[in-house]
Amino acid sequence: MKYKVAIVDNDELYLGRICRIFGEKYADKLTIYSYTSVETYQEGKESNRFDLVLYAEGIIAPQDIPQGVPAAFFVGQNDINKVDDFPAISKFQKHEMLLKQMMDLCLDRENTHYTKKNALGNITKVLLVTAAKGGIGATTIAVSAAKHYAQLGKKVLYISLEKNPSSNIFFQSTEEVTFSDVIYTLKSKKTNMISRVENIVQKDDSGVYFFKACKTLFDINELTKEDIQTFLKEICSMGSYEYIVVDAFLEFNETGHFMCEYADDILIVADGSRIGKVKLENLKNAMTIWDNQSDVRFLSKSCILFNKLDSKYGLETEKLEIPIICEIPKYRGVEENKITEEIATMQFWENVRG
Repeated sequence: MKYKVAIVDNDELYLGRICRIFGEKYADKLTIYSYTSVETYQEGKESNRFDLVLYAEGIIAPQDIPQGVPAAFFVGQNDINKVDDFPAISKFQKHEMLLKQMMDLCLDRENTHYTKKNALGNITKVLLVTAAKGGIGATTIAVSAAKHYAQLGKKVLYISLEKNPSSNIFFQSTEEVTFSDVIYTLKSKKTNMISRVENIVQKDDSGVYFFKACKTLFDINELTKEDIQTFLKEICSMGSYEYIVVDAFLEFNETGHFMCEYADDILIVADGSRIGKVKLENLKNAMTIWDNQSDVRFLSKSCILFNKLDSKYGLETEKLEIPIICEIPKYRGVEENKITEEIATMQFWENVRG
């Protein structure tokens, strides 16, 4: 992934030299944006989302550094590693070492914390809706969540990352563009990606913003973990949406780990069947392993919704250690959109932390 690094330093000669060298040697790894004062940086960040900001010594006091973007001090000595609680990087060292230290700080940010504030300070909440097994209506619940937030007057974007999505049943499309066009934009790494993506977004009569499903099932398989990271982070950085509902089957790989980490809340849809109980237990155990491996606390931001519940099955979920927020019975003979509209008005949504 390519990172954006802002350097705030009043040494214009140094800034010109470092921008030129990094532009020639490391343009595929990161882009440096230079600012000669804190004021010009504040103006510049209105149109850019930075992964790291480096402040020269004396240009800002540690207590005045704004929260939201990882920051470090750019110092003149090689033996200084910290200034107050902020890491420090020496300006005067070999370029490859300077690159490594910048990349390490960007990667630390990636691995430990995701800030979903845009340049104006607005926060976008991300809800991941996933399932313990297929065929239990996770998409119905995800669409219901999006409609619920839209009914509250929130601007909400629904994103389906399902391999075989059914979202076209729930949202009325008036344009030919689809999520395949989003994937093409990501893969082509064109500039102004967000502007291009915004032209692909459509708005349903329910008030939910959405992307029409891919033209073919092959297209969604082209998405890599890096593509999904870039896409979600860029969408959140816009600040246009108050809520993003991600509808995705949880795979226990790097992509699944990222989506769980990036989400503010995880809503796990399950049913009460015997097979469903086993799969739900397996899912919980896998998330526990992730929690123990990297101290990410996925379970603590998760909750369970039982959908299509059949009275002949007992739940017996006391050992799951994940709160159950609702039990929805199976609807029979009711049109899909009617189901989502009814679920969207239910009271349990206040128990989802977002």
